[in-house]
Amino acid sequence: MKAFLQIIASCQLFVALALTASAQQEPLLTIGGIPVFKEEFVSLYKKSNQGFVDDSLKTSPREYLDLFINYKLKVIEAEKRGMDTLASFRNEFNQYREQLARQFMNFSEVTEDDMQEAYRRMCTELNAAHILLGMPPHASREQDSASYRRCMQLRQEIVNGANFEDLANQYSDDPSASSNHGHLGYFSGGQMVPEFEDAAFKLNPGELSMPVRTKFGYHLIYLIDKRPNPGQIQVAHIMKRATSPHEITKATNLLDSLKQRAEAGDDFATLAQRYSDDEKSASRGGLLPYFSSSQIDPAFAAASYALMKDGDVSEPIQTRYGVHLIKRIHLKPVPPYPEVKDLIAEKLRRNTAFSQQKRELFIARLKKEHSITENTNIRQKLFEKTVSGNDEWLFKIDSISFPATDFTTAWNKHRSARQHTANVNDFYNNYLEEKLIETEQQQLEVLNPDFRSLLQEYHDGILLFNLMEDEIWRKARLDSVGLEDFYEQNPELFRWGNRFKGWAIKCDNQEVKDFIDLIFEQAPEISKEELTDLLNLNFKDQASIQKGIFAGGQNELIDYLVWNKSRPETYHDGLDFVRGDLTPPTPKTLDEARGQYVDAYQNEQEQKWIAELRREYKVKVNKKLLKTIESLK
Repeated sequence: MKAFLQIIASCQLFVALALTASAQQEPLLTIGGIPVFKEEFVSLYKKSNQGFVDDSLKTSPREYLDLFINYKLKVIEAEKRGMDTLASFRNEFNQYREQLARQFMNFSEVTEDDMQEAYRRMCTELNAAHILLGMPPHASREQDSASYRRCMQLRQEIVNGANFEDLANQYSDDPSASSNHGHLGYFSGGQMVPEFEDAAFKLNPGELSMPVRTKFGYHLIYLIDKRPNPGQIQVAHIMKRATSPHEITKATNLLDSLKQRAEAGDDFATLAQRYSDDEKSASRGGLLPYFSSSQIDPAFAAASYALMKDGDVSEPIQTRYGVHLIKRIHLKPVPPYPEVKDLIAEKLRRNTAFSQQKRELFIARLKKEHSITENTNIRQKLFEKTVSGNDEWLFKIDSISFPATDFTTAWNKHRSARQHTANVNDFYNNYLEEKLIETEQQQLEVLNPDFRSLLQEYHDGILLFNLMEDEIWRKARLDSVGLEDFYEQNPELFRWGNRFKGWAIKCDNQEVKDFIDLIFEQAPEISKEELTDLLNLNFKDQASIQKGIFAGGQNELIDYLVWNKSRPETYHDGLDFVRGDLTPPTPKTLDEARGQYVDAYQNEQEQKWIAELRREYKVKVNKKLLKTIESLK
């Protein structure tokens, strides 16, 4: 079935292209009576000119037209030969379509807008309170509706003047509400689930949200304050545990005296080691790790951020842990966007809640773009009978019907794997969404011009490669007689430039250099092997010798001493030298330039073949339409 659908998908491409083409009144050109339209030409033309900084290197539409015609001639010839009907072609094409469709359907992709918005929220802190009406993981529609209605009732009470904190204490299912009265303190972007964060960042201070659904249930959010995020701060502190009024007074008096001593010049770290009851930080001179407003006690955070500069010491402040004296060490602002862009992207990719939210937004868009009709009678019957088979359709997406029997088969398989944890209502919703995604994927050629264009390019590219391999490349590689004839007709097509014939020698010391000079003086025609043997007897591993014919770029010592290129880092003046002469330019033999001659031979055969194709397929250009695109850049 899947293979059949893949073939249908590839066929849809050409149907879609035909529909698109027919909507255009005039083709840009016809090749053998086959119309080719402006859209395809412009797309390929623009891509051909990408990457050129120098405009003079770019081709004009008229200049590109000949290349485009040659390209289309080959594609049309391949289709005439039926190469697009071969199983090997269909398999490769369908695999590519699946990969490309996944890219276009990648609703969880992190975009630049996503990263910019995440950074904007990183730079902002919100102080909010909430009331949570909890929901079980697989709540029914009835449970969901009841919770929503109750949330709206509470909202109306608050709007009418009821105290938010009192209602949070009484009704919120957040376990911390009894102690914090619903207050969450300050937080910035990325610290709450996406639905909650989105709703909170849309509020202004003093505003109350509508009910917000998250995986925990329904929330009412009250925004207390919004401010720039000051960043992370590092402080040192001296803490005295205190709970009773007497202990608090005693601790405050002690810390007052320690503050005076610190400001008089005593070392704060030493005082912390001696007096602090926080043993863990006392051993480090009271030093705490960097923290943000949301990561520590609100009173402690407020006092820390109130310190204006590094080294300032606070007044004694009270938290639920005791009484503290705080010294500011360093304030680290939120980094610039370019420095954290990659980190933000990685965090978003790993955030399952973010991916789920992107999926929900994608599904919501698809539901607007496609017509969905649900057979509510059949659906209810299936649910009441704990899902048994039915031959009728369960829902339709556009004009495509999805049978109830397919759903029951999928549901029974799902239920047996999950036993008692499966929820038929959740499964139905997910099943419909998956079919909606599949429908979108099958219609991408019609719905998405970029997808259609890329798929057409790949379709034509495979055909072009296969045809060129059969008609030109393989023949040229195997036609040794034809290649030799081509070489005989063009013996000077590829030539060597000036080359250096001789020696390149590097010596470790002067004694070796003098020895080699003496050898050359006595035996100027000595071979490399003979010289190497002599050196091994007297100066083993103390010289490096190369002999041959060298073109520019093949030896850095020759490049430097013969062609005045850059000096090698390992060059030793007076010890490294060359010996030989420049040779004049000469033609390359077939063996020396076989790859170049094969390419040239293939090009010659290709040009002859294109001339034959042009005679077989008459080309007509719509010059009037061509003029309308000649100003493209």
